Amino acid sequence: MKLIEYRFKPRAFTPITLAFIVFTILGTVSHELGHISAARILGYETTLHFGSMSWKKGPNYDEMKGLYAEYKEEIDSNSDFPHKERVDLFKKKLERNKLVARYKQFLLELSEC
Repeated sequence: MKLIEYRFKPRAFTPITLAFIVFTILGTVSHELGHISAARILGYETTLHFGSMSWKKGPNYDEMKGLYAEYKEEIDSNSDFPHKERVDLFKKKLERNKLVARYKQFLLELSEC
């Protein structure tokens, strides 16, 4: 006695396989769009790849890049310099944005269910 009887049906194989491939692509891309929307809400430039997304420049990027170029040694050693408060504020905001992005992504994925 067989517990599960299965017969291969060639006519159903092709549409089921194609549907699986299409829905895998759509699911992956829509998942990554959730990451992108959260990052863009926070002001970051983003790039979509098939299985991932990446973010580049965020708010105040150019200003912070200039400050880092000018005060690299002070920033790395955590010494005092004229714009230390601004750089520290930027670091805190960056960490907060990472947390907010993760939370928003969670909510976006939850809404897809």
